[in-house]
Amino acid sequence: MFFYIGSHMLNVFFFTAIVFLTPAQAYLDPGTGSMLLSTLIALIATLIYSTKSFIFKIKSFIARLFGKKIKKIQSNDIVFYNEGEQYFTTFYPVLKELVARGIKFTYLYSEENDSVVKQLQDIDAHYIGTGNKAFFFLNTLEAKMCVMTTPSLDVLQIKRSKGVKHYCHIAHSTGGCIGYEVFGTDYFDSVLIPNKYDKEFIEKLEVKRNLSQKNIRIIGTPYLDYFLEEIQTLNVIKTDRISVLIAPTWGDNGLLSKYGSALLGALLSNEDYDVIVRPHPQSIRYEQEMINGLKDRFKENKNLRWDESNDGLFSMSKASIMISDFSGIILDFIFLFSKPVISIPGVIDLRGKDYISIDDTPWYIDFYYKNTTIFQEDEILNINRTVEKLITKKYTNTGEKYEKYNPYFGTASVRVTDCIEDILNHIKNGER
Repeated sequence: MFFYIGSHMLNVFFFTAIVFLTPAQAYLDPGTGSMLLSTLIALIATLIYSTKSFIFKIKSFIARLFGKKIKKIQSNDIVFYNEGEQYFTTFYPVLKELVARGIKFTYLYSEENDSVVKQLQDIDAHYIGTGNKAFFFLNTLEAKMCVMTTPSLDVLQIKRSKGVKHYCHIAHSTGGCIGYEVFGTDYFDSVLIPNKYDKEFIEKLEVKRNLSQKNIRIIGTPYLDYFLEEIQTLNVIKTDRISVLIAPTWGDNGLLSKYGSALLGALLSNEDYDVIVRPHPQSIRYEQEMINGLKDRFKENKNLRWDESNDGLFSMSKASIMISDFSGIILDFIFLFSKPVISIPGVIDLRGKDYISIDDTPWYIDFYYKNTTIFQEDEILNINRTVEKLITKKYTNTGEKYEKYNPYFGTASVRVTDCIEDILNHIKNGER
């Protein structure tokens, strides 16, 4: 099963074979980290990913054996692959900028009703399906440069094609690559990331895993460019009522799972509040029982609304304040609106994540401590007092305060396009 494992992965596997199994959870506290957990997770990930690679190769062999044809597309120098509609806001502003510059590209997508194709109708776009159909196609792709938001290249089903000279990854959140599963960016040639902290993180992984240095470019967050434009078109009716947005992450350690009933009960006791709950998209997919239970319990409250839209931009625009845990939407809310945030500390589960390999605290945790009001579990029943205190403050965003966390704000798509053009020119000149 291990014929696919690189030499550095074999070293990790060999070393971790002697490590005792220990749970890996990181509290929302500075200084979190563990070398022991790092090696353990590397072992588990190696076993899982190598098994998946082995299974995929068997499927590929069977498909070829029975004469399965893989459609070939004559592509441009640059190929973009979008695995799902959730990444529309990352791709669209970048591709629109490429179109404006007259730069040709090929756009591959795996969701039939793709919004990029609807918005940019004259581009060279091809639907390649999902699952094995898409993987077979991508693994035989021919292009000078392939750009994708999908992590774990050459680890999970998407393998490096011999016909592609350069693979480029674009981080698809303000939190960058920190939340990726192990080996998330290891086998890309270049990585476009939000800020210098993500750059330092990837460089540490390269040293630790003895990887070749990647071409790492700091580009900000392209989808915030899209949001900035969309905010201008929203018809948000302002009222004197306080609008509280609850927007947590998902899973057992998420805010709704742990404190949803108590938190909603406290907020809804004040009938002058409008409360909006925006579950994480993964909660909508995997935690319907929990969500339906909360909906049923508070169904008589007329001042409660649930938002299950794709981006939550309208709710963020309407909100006076946000309550969250350690979700990346906190960064979006602060960067876009400079409104107050209450963050209730939870437990970040780093098992299977790349950051478990680094004995350090994720940079966004430090950001939360500096830029949000940290609230403890035993204070939830008194949260209304804190809400009212925070919304009386004046918050202004000069841009400079968050520059090191969110550079190129409003021009990230221009920056991405500049970087892609530059990298492509280097490829054409025979450089990696």
